[in-house]
Amino acid sequence: MGLLGSRTYRTDSRPGFAALARSKTLENFGLMGCPRLTDADVSAIVDRPRLIGLDLRLCGQITDATLTSLAGSTELAELRLGGSAGVTEAGLVALKELPALEHVEFFIQKSLLPAGLKHVASLPKLRRLTLVGCNNLGGAGVEVLPSAAGLQHVTILNCDGMDDAALAALGKLAQLETLNLTNTALTGSGLAHLATLSHLRRLNLTDCKQLAEQAVEPMGKMPALLEVDVTRTEAFTPAHAQFVRNQNLQRRVIE
Repeated sequence: MGLLGSRTYRTDSRPGFAALARSKTLENFGLMGCPRLTDADVSAIVDRPRLIGLDLRLCGQITDATLTSLAGSTELAELRLGGSAGVTEAGLVALKELPALEHVEFFIQKSLLPAGLKHVASLPKLRRLTLVGCNNLGGAGVEVLPSAAGLQHVTILNCDGMDDAALAALGKLAQLETLNLTNTALTGSGLAHLATLSHLRRLNLTDCKQLAEQAVEPMGKMPALLEVDVTRTEAFTPAHAQFVRNQNLQRRVIE
């Protein structure tokens, strides 16, 4: 997407980035997959009236220095990181200086550990958290999430170690509205922890290959649940899906 008629720009061109960084009207930078992008390059864009969104997924040279340089971006609402070994807990501490941050995503971020995620969970306006392929986080990683009392949307996708026991922490997120647990090791027994969530409307369990009959009863008890996706969950039969539907005639079950 070019500059004309837009406040967002995406580029994988280093010279092009240098030019657009001088523009003070841009508010969103989609820089995913720019392997040559450095901390110095990113520092050139933070000095602007408004920076609302920044996507640095698969920018492998980015380090903690970039997160520190964002301290003055007080209107930054969305930050996406991933594939940067140089981003560690020390850099994530700096996110506390971003009071408007509502959505944080980690995409194949192998250096993300529970201690680092704890700093993200402490953000006062955090409403959406996306974790994709963060295999070193483990099920213990979600145990820090209840401190993010305002979380409404959580995606934990393709993350090893996310099992039924991990759902105990998610069940404490009283404001949770959507939960995506695609391709995790759930069997369904842990879904009982979610049964008291009065705002949970959508639940995605696509590719949860171990999902079985024990998931049926907890799903039926979720008071606000309007949509559940059980695509490619072979052990979850059409009869199970029909039972879940019958508990609420407005509920949609995607098979």
